[in-house]
Amino acid sequence: MTTRPFVSFLARMLPASIALGLAVAPALASDCTITYSEFEDNIPHVDLMICPNSKPDEDTGFCRLAFNGKSATIFVFHYGEDDSCLADVKVMPVRHFLTK
Repeated sequence: MTTRPFVSFLARMLPASIALGLAVAPALASDCTITYSEFEDNIPHVDLMICPNSKPDEDTGFCRLAFNGKSATIFVFHYGEDDSCLADVKVMPVRHFLTK
């Protein structure tokens, strides 16, 4: 299976871009860096029924998963007033994700 060059580039750059956004987030504490609506429309992902280690729990947020070769990226969202906001990004080897 081949991937389009842009999709491959996006998959490589996304974790770094989000990490940069999260680094700036404390300065913008009341702002949502990336809303779920923006994420949903632009990032290929799989919905997870529960987050790894149940954090956050189903009352406070949810998680989404994207694969990039041998890496699994978990996007953690917390519920907000208007839209859910990206709260954390976890990158791990696929093998580690599959054994959790």
